Amino acid sequence: TNGENILIDNPIIVNTYGKAPQSGIDIEPNSNKDVIDQIEIKNPITIQNKKTGIIIALKQLVGPLSKNVNIKILNHLDISSALGFRIAGYNNKKPESNYKKLNGLILVQSPEWRDNKQYFATENNQNLYPVLKIKSVTAKKKINNQLLIDKEYPKRLQKGTHRIGIIVEE
Repeated sequence: TNGENILIDNPIIVNTYGKAPQSGIDIEPNSNKDVIDQIEIKNPITIQNKKTGIIIALKQLVGPLSKNVNIKILNHLDISSALGFRIAGYNNKKPESNYKKLNGLILVQSPEWRDNKQYFATENNQNLYPVLKIKSVTAKKKINNQLLIDKEYPKRLQKGTHRIGIIVEE
């Protein structure tokens, strides 16, 4: 993935199965030479993807060149993907000492994650990723064939964001 000044408006992505990453939308640059900046995804709907509704994996973008990363995801609705949204990390791999922190902001505003095994996940990014801000999240779980709002999820998410670089706002 490589892009700048991109608007994706009202995409619907359903049933991605087979080859990895098995996710509805995958923002995953291949090298530190790539550009991922000023990306806006409005009103995406992701449904029943085997792994993730939306995944952002910036590990390959981190490197010796300074980079700005600004991504807005507005009103994401995920229904029944295993995971609603994920920021992939380093999986305990140590970055090189000359790697520079990615500047910018990843904003996820007003997402609604429904009936997922897990709503959101992130791994250790070695403090090299831009700030992640999640605003006004709604999580819903199916119980006895009824879709109920998990009113405690935003509070649990806030408590779990002791990781550096994650801001959760109601």
